[in-house]
Amino acid sequence: MTGKVTGKNLIVLSDGTWQDLAQPFPTNVVRLLEAIPPQTSEGRDQLTYYDEGVGTKQISIRLNFIDNLIKIFGGAFGIGIDHRIMKCYRFLCLNYSPGDQIYLFGFSRGAYTVRSLAGLIYNCGLLRREQVRMIPRAYEIYRQPKSNENCAPWGSEAVAFRQKYAITDTPDGRPPIRFLGVWDTVKALGLPELPLPKQLNAIQPSTLFNAKYKFHDEKISPIIHAAYHAVSIEEERSTFSLIPIDTEHSSHRDHLQQAWFPGGHGGVGGGDQAVAPLSDGALQWMLNKLETSHSGLHCDIRGIQMPFQPNPSHAVSKGPFRIIGFITVLLGKRRRIIPLHTDPSPGSQAKEVISEFAHERLQDVRGWLPKTLHEFFRRKQLGEEWTQLVTRLQDVSKSLRPRG
Repeated sequence: MTGKVTGKNLIVLSDGTWQDLAQPFPTNVVRLLEAIPPQTSEGRDQLTYYDEGVGTKQISIRLNFIDNLIKIFGGAFGIGIDHRIMKCYRFLCLNYSPGDQIYLFGFSRGAYTVRSLAGLIYNCGLLRREQVRMIPRAYEIYRQPKSNENCAPWGSEAVAFRQKYAITDTPDGRPPIRFLGVWDTVKALGLPELPLPKQLNAIQPSTLFNAKYKFHDEKISPIIHAAYHAVSIEEERSTFSLIPIDTEHSSHRDHLQQAWFPGGHGGVGGGDQAVAPLSDGALQWMLNKLETSHSGLHCDIRGIQMPFQPNPSHAVSKGPFRIIGFITVLLGKRRRIIPLHTDPSPGSQAKEVISEFAHERLQDVRGWLPKTLHEFFRRKQLGEEWTQLVTRLQDVSKSLRPRG
């Protein structure tokens, strides 16, 4: 006779900008949501909470002008993210019981949402169900300036708050987060940075207006057991500036990795038919990490795993992000920088890697070597390793070698 299964899995999934369940081509967040059954094979309950992306109110002639502006600019500038974080937090507070496991997933600003949610839990703990009305106070403590040491996770006010209102089955009121899985985290909160001369930085609107967003804590705290981040090599729009995880100072962590994937923002997180063959690779990678880290989350992957295609047949498009094209033109491009400590070796288990899918695309697609990756190889000064790599680039090695 098998023993009674105790505890359940609580899963928060936060989607990207302008993404929701009504979109014709689902993101990796939605595909993962659809693959999570209500129970594991052992009978452990799995409860999911789906947070649709910022700016998802439908644009329609039936809505007034103000409502349509809220959708456009809410998505462009991240308006409403605080409310979404608190709603995700409320789900966990209302449903958590001793023995439960917490899982957080997100794409784009949804990735930033769940990373900040993890920061809120680290700062203020997880409230007991009967204390759920204290959520606004928890967020008030969380959003205090970094200079206010009393409200920091180790500060006297935060500690006292956790002791009074947070769960009691952990020593400090902070439950462990079993798995954090995110695709291409971007912040983009508030006004974008305008391309002004350095002499005018003092009147930069983003500097003056965005100070109120600096409290968000997206770092990988000690309560997070496993953290995995799939990031885009080819995204260059300054409106999708990457918020990486710190892998350089994480050598002590067993289950943490940031991997660089081919494709732009949607090519990593999904939501666009044109780049789905690329985003499939980032989804497969995340599913593999769920398994190898022994996360305990059960997914029925039969309906979602598709073979990675290094050269999609569809023309690559910007999908739902066409709507902010005018902002992108105004603000220009900002190429991402792959950290020098990244291990370029195929199949590497280092904390920061070039994904196996990028290596496959290098080998199979003639002439594919994005400037970001080319610059990384040049800065890395790989010597013989570099020579061996470019030799595999199908007759284009001479034109792709770094100069100097």
